[in-house]
Amino acid sequence: MKHSALRIITLGASAIGFLLYLSWELFFDQHSSTSIAHLDGEIHYVSSPVNGLFNVLFVEENQKIERHQILVQLDDADIDYQIKVHGTDYTQAFEEKQRAFEEQQNWENIIDLSQQKITLLHNKVELVRQQHQRMMAIHAQGGASFDAVELPERELLRLQHKLLEEKSHFERASNQRLQAIQQQKIKQLRLIALSQALAELERLKSERVILSHVDGFVVKVHRHTGQFLSAGDILLTLLDRDALWVHAYFDERALPRLAAGQSVRVRFDALGRRDFVGVIDSVSAVAGAKQSPMQPNYTSGYVTRVVQRVPVRIKLEDVDERLVPGLSAKVWLMP
Repeated sequence: MKHSALRIITLGASAIGFLLYLSWELFFDQHSSTSIAHLDGEIHYVSSPVNGLFNVLFVEENQKIERHQILVQLDDADIDYQIKVHGTDYTQAFEEKQRAFEEQQNWENIIDLSQQKITLLHNKVELVRQQHQRMMAIHAQGGASFDAVELPERELLRLQHKLLEEKSHFERASNQRLQAIQQQKIKQLRLIALSQALAELERLKSERVILSHVDGFVVKVHRHTGQFLSAGDILLTLLDRDALWVHAYFDERALPRLAAGQSVRVRFDALGRRDFVGVIDSVSAVAGAKQSPMQPNYTSGYVTRVVQRVPVRIKLEDVDERLVPGLSAKVWLMP
């Protein structure tokens, strides 16, 4: 008898607990959970930056990719040819600049030597002039012949003529030096222009190699090798694995508990009973009805009350490689 009573009490307690659980599911859980939810993700479109031939495709649909992985190689034979031509021009311009520099150095050496000669000639002219003046003074006193006076005079005229020639040579050398410097500047400007052109060609060449800027998957390949592309043509669609979120729509009666930072539990229909932890990233400023282009009409006087849904965006704290955008989910607000 005691065992039967104990059994009856145990069964009654179990039934009450089950009824309480059902009550929580039916009344409380319906406000703090929703089965109107789905997984979404950030989609990126890879487009051709330039006109050109689709040369090599390094990935395929549904392939996992990593950031900075090479996706597409466009034909760059034309750029390689231009780089070769500009590289040859750069080498030639550099050699011409070196020759102009060597010519400038040569003229500077000539100028230095000419300056030394001019200084030496100046000194000689001054000595011979003083000698000539002394001989003229002696000749005036009758102590020197006319030939003795004429000799330093002829030497003075010769040295003065030579000095004028050296000054003229110095001026020509200075002009040649200025021309060499000018040529150097011209060659330097050409080198700068060619260097900039080569840098631009290298930049254009780098654009022909398209890299992934996300970790994720190739969703779709839109173009294939051998096709000619125009700038802006979509080549690939990528899914960013680091930018997955859940869009959920809660009963409006759960609004007091909906706030950014609120922890949630997410379960996807496709992955059985495994739960994922997430947090509410944002709560929509308007309910679902206000987002619809067909607004309810309250002017007739006959109104059917419909429970509204509040959209929220949930960021997952852990992910699974099996998660793909579009999966249905159920979301619970955590205490």
